[in-house]
Amino acid sequence: MKKFLFFSFILATVISISGCETLDKLLKPEEGKLKKGIHQRLSIHQIVKYPRAAKLEKALPTVDGKEKVWVNMNYFIDSHNFKDIKLVEVEGKPGMYNFSVELDEQGVLKWLQLSNGFFGVPLALVCDGKVLKIFTIKKRTKEDTKWVTIEGPFDFVNAKLVQKYAKHNYEFYTE
Repeated sequence: MKKFLFFSFILATVISISGCETLDKLLKPEEGKLKKGIHQRLSIHQIVKYPRAAKLEKALPTVDGKEKVWVNMNYFIDSHNFKDIKLVEVEGKPGMYNFSVELDEQGVLKWLQLSNGFFGVPLALVCDGKVLKIFTIKKRTKEDTKWVTIEGPFDFVNAKLVQKYAKHNYEFYTE
């Protein structure tokens, strides 16, 4: 109950400070008005416990800026394989979401390899150079799996921004 009140307070504060109109502009996609380029780019990386390769491994800050996570900068899969992202509310945590990701053909193959090779292993979900979440894949996929879940929970603002730009990023990569 305390967490719910805390997140409700934060959401109310953000809305009151920024105003509903500003928040709507931030979160709602405006047709044809998105700047060309990549926004809210997601990528999934292997976490490195003992860094050794200076050019391949880097300490990335977390979104909250409280710590850094060492990752291999060669990502497994990223936004150019994510056709769409839908938000799925986390049960018992209002305002918190998981990502349901639609994969393209190449993404299906990459996720198949990832879900089998790194099943249960902590991975870093990186958004624009910051670690959004450390997560584990809890379900192995098959060749015909087009939708996969990346469990958060992700807060309302970050989740909405990622969702807002998902199709735009995919279209940018596939043009």
